Amino acid sequence: MNIRQILTRVSVLVLGIGFCCENASQVASLEPTLSLKNVEGIYVPFQNGIPVPAFEKQNRTLIDLGGTWKKQRFTANHDLTLSQRDAAHYAALLSEAGDRYKAHFDDSGWEDMTLPAVENHMNAYEVTPEYYEDGIWYRRHFSVPDSLNHHFAKLVFYAVNYVADVWLNGNYLGYHEGGYTPFAFDASPFIRTDTVNVLAVRVDNVPWGTRQDIIPYIIVDWFNYAGIIHDVYLEFTPGVSLFRCDVIPQNLNGDILVKSLLFNPNHVPKTVQVEFAIFEANVNSSNIQSEYVSDLVGSAVAFTGSNQVIVEVPADSCKAWLTTLTITSPKLWSPKQPNLYILAARVYESGNLQDEFYMQFGIRTLQTANGKLLVNDKPVFYTGVARHEDHPTYGRSMPRSQIYTDLAVIRNLKCALPSHRPLSEVICSDLPFSRSNGICHHRKKFPCGGLTRSRPGLFMISGGCIARCGGKWFSAISIAPVFFCGVPVTNV
Repeated sequence: MNIRQILTRVSVLVLGIGFCCENASQVASLEPTLSLKNVEGIYVPFQNGIPVPAFEKQNRTLIDLGGTWKKQRFTANHDLTLSQRDAAHYAALLSEAGDRYKAHFDDSGWEDMTLPAVENHMNAYEVTPEYYEDGIWYRRHFSVPDSLNHHFAKLVFYAVNYVADVWLNGNYLGYHEGGYTPFAFDASPFIRTDTVNVLAVRVDNVPWGTRQDIIPYIIVDWFNYAGIIHDVYLEFTPGVSLFRCDVIPQNLNGDILVKSLLFNPNHVPKTVQVEFAIFEANVNSSNIQSEYVSDLVGSAVAFTGSNQVIVEVPADSCKAWLTTLTITSPKLWSPKQPNLYILAARVYESGNLQDEFYMQFGIRTLQTANGKLLVNDKPVFYTGVARHEDHPTYGRSMPRSQIYTDLAVIRNLKCALPSHRPLSEVICSDLPFSRSNGICHHRKKFPCGGLTRSRPGLFMISGGCIARCGGKWFSAISIAPVFFCGVPVTNV
């Protein structure tokens, strides 16, 4: 029996494994915050009252909220954490908080902490980090200049584990469950330019193995880090902006479907013009770690199709535009030749540039046929290295340079990157493995906002190894065909 037959049999066996929790002792009433809305025939993910953004840093005004925060540990009521945020439970949440969510609360006696970082104390190498599965309050004081008054302000968190409740200047913005997925809030109504702002975050890292209504509900093979683990920042836009652009290759001939979403935060309708341009990505040693896709822009690319439109975006609402473009003589993406393109979108109002949005993508097809994985219509077989998001010094809060070092090691091994839990947003959004000859597979608890379509190096997102069905939680390994990643092997 060859290796392919063994892996195929293993994958079939794994797909049939499941463990049901017939008598869950807890049932969380905390409602999901993610939903899908039909916007002119296009299903758009919404969360916390706004469209889910692309989470790629753009050439917009940003205020980085990393740095010195105040923090205080506390004994959290986990039942309250996982309860619906109705009037009664929210009142109980405020009662537990005391005044810690209020802008004028005196936190001078709290401990200083530099964020983002794991809350757990990191011990010397080979000594297990501190186990901390309980509550933490974090507070951040910051100023916003007068020039940003009346701008739309989007507050972005890349990762907070496990449940986060967020207040800005004493005003409740909302909550998020899940420590591996980014989320955002509209902070515009509560931003102050005339005084210091205070961001307060209640975090509860609910203990594994104590409940059956969290993910994961059992103790698993990675470490349960607590805290504000990845970037936090404010992004400001003056008017109508592009919340996201999803690029979906249609074939190997250069046809791409572009779905763009415009958001108008103004209380009156706005008429804007949207234009697209396409460039080759010029990836080199000086920009491969850049957070900004615009830094990769190379030579302009010839293409055909409708690349501009004038639209009216309703007040306090969004507008979708769908168009098909065809790249002339496209260069295909593959692990050996990771050719990338950049879609540059610009928004004009009355002839004035209002917003720019850059998205990288590659042209490749992915399908299965006769039990084989086909990339660009050719059968492939991949080997992979499962990288855990962990480090003896940083835990899960790894700096970009360390993440890149890890990816370079995996690339040099000629392997790809499978993972049984979501990867850092740095990999999925800012520093995609596809820039450096890589393939990635991972699972997410929630949809990742179109990254599967615009990320040629991301081959598969499976349904999650733990899920809830009919009010019951169950565990099932949901690996699709075992392709796990690396360098094509012939005669498979």
